[in-house]
Amino acid sequence: MSNVFTAINLQGLPPPNLIKPISPEAELLEIRAEFAAKFPANHPIHAALELESEPVNKILEVLAYRYSLKVAEVNRTARSLMIAFANGGDLDHLSATYYRVQRKVLQAEDLTTNPPTPEILESDEDFRDRTALSVEAETKAGSAGAYLFHALSASAQVFKATVHSPAPTEVDVYLSGQINGDVLEQANKAVGVDQSAVDDVFTALSADDVRPLTDLVRVHSATAKSYQINAVIYIKAGISPQLILSQGLAALRAYLRSEFKPGRRIATSRIIGALDVNGVSRIELISPATDVLVDVSQVAHCTSYDIKAVSSND
Repeated sequence: MSNVFTAINLQGLPPPNLIKPISPEAELLEIRAEFAAKFPANHPIHAALELESEPVNKILEVLAYRYSLKVAEVNRTARSLMIAFANGGDLDHLSATYYRVQRKVLQAEDLTTNPPTPEILESDEDFRDRTALSVEAETKAGSAGAYLFHALSASAQVFKATVHSPAPTEVDVYLSGQINGDVLEQANKAVGVDQSAVDDVFTALSADDVRPLTDLVRVHSATAKSYQINAVIYIKAGISPQLILSQGLAALRAYLRSEFKPGRRIATSRIIGALDVNGVSRIELISPATDVLVDVSQVAHCTSYDIKAVSSND
């Protein structure tokens, strides 16, 4: 079994040609030109079309607007039929109908508690990636992708997993747990899963229709490698530092969430890239000073952050 498995990057796919751009203004110009072409050059309608107050122009504006609404509706329908773009119930139906995959319930609803415990479901992003991965489970040859799909599906506690083969016929699977709270403030929070989740994953991977007869499978909860992020963002004059800081932190959280997986390094260049949103003059990254390197059993674990945004005349 190869130690390298590359999943399809659904977020990186370009928009399909089926999705049409929407521009009521452009549609109005085309409709107006086509309408005018129906009349002789000396017809008074041409003079009327030059006056915005003329009723005929209002009619054409309504037509252009209604056409744009219809294009938007067709675009939404088209997106709902594609794994890369479907959301919510549309994604649930696509996954169940064509891939036989159901969304995980991360926390069951309990109305008997005070306050009531809400139901928490797997996010669209994670569910979408797991659905795309499900085709790997069709093989019974013990591929890394197959083990990965079954590991992710076996327990609601599992957020990400990494499959590693240190030697022929040996398979180690490392599990990271669901992110608890802010991914930038994970002090005193576990990165792995408890023993029950390890047992559930081991049982799923040991099934006769999953594990090849000669494979020795071991399942482990990942351990943490802690680090902190300290940075100063210098903002161009005239721009709100708090607005830029909010945008930068959102991008940084998205990056750290995507890398909250055993064996994934945190790159200083990616931290700077996430914080470098429109309006930033420069970024001073104080820590980490170098990439946060981890082995296959570890998850890079940000315990705290101190990121300031200040105005700059640079």
